[in-house]
Amino acid sequence: MKKWSVGICYFLILLHSACTYDQLSVVAECDNNLLLRVSERTAPACGVASGSVKIAVDGQAAGLPVTFTINGTEADTVSSFTNLLAGSYVITARQGVCEETITVILENDEGLKASAESTPSNCSSASGTITVTTADATGAVSFILDGTLEQSEPTFTGLTPGSYQVTAQDTIGCAVTLEIVIPSDVGFDQIKSLVTASCAVSGCHAGNVSPDFRVDNNILSRAQRIGARTGNGTMPPPSSGRSLAQSEIDAIRCWIDDGASN
Repeated sequence: MKKWSVGICYFLILLHSACTYDQLSVVAECDNNLLLRVSERTAPACGVASGSVKIAVDGQAAGLPVTFTINGTEADTVSSFTNLLAGSYVITARQGVCEETITVILENDEGLKASAESTPSNCSSASGTITVTTADATGAVSFILDGTLEQSEPTFTGLTPGSYQVTAQDTIGCAVTLEIVIPSDVGFDQIKSLVTASCAVSGCHAGNVSPDFRVDNNILSRAQRIGARTGNGTMPPPSSGRSLAQSEIDAIRCWIDDGASN
């Protein structure tokens, strides 16, 4: 009787240390391929919200509505957007768990034209840049970042990873507002190395416990869950004797914020 109790206890210890309590839920995957394209586009007059864009969708599944948002507005089933100023617009289409995004640039019909490029930032420091290029301006051009920081130079420096709004405006008030993202310099290879070294180990997510983190797609499809668990200190589990440094946890979060791509 005593030997049997010891055996049960040993089995429970093995079961706990094997991370079976730490399995991550399967994330639903999109089973169709949404393809977005601009079917109609009207350039606005300078300084006037007279532009428009219409999005066509290919590849959608039957029976489910497709909803659209523009620059994060409330979702609607209407794919036409009107009363737009010159600038860039991020339009997202969703159908069930499927999602696709397209960025549309509306230029002024006449007058100031502008485009912007960014460089990545280190995850733990502000090293990103945004540079705006303009053409057909009247007089000097001023550049405004996120509606507050205004300068005469076209390059903004010392920026952290994230989304920004930059406006170029000439002396007659003709303006273009662009949405631009500064990504981090964290790539999937770095994240895969962190996850496999700390979690895809014997007795854990290395084949005997689902998901198997030796498989790239299992990391990619569970990015949000991995971010949440590493952020709250439960992955890797304390009982494993392994841990992540704060800089490694931050790197995982930066990668997720960038879109968790490979």
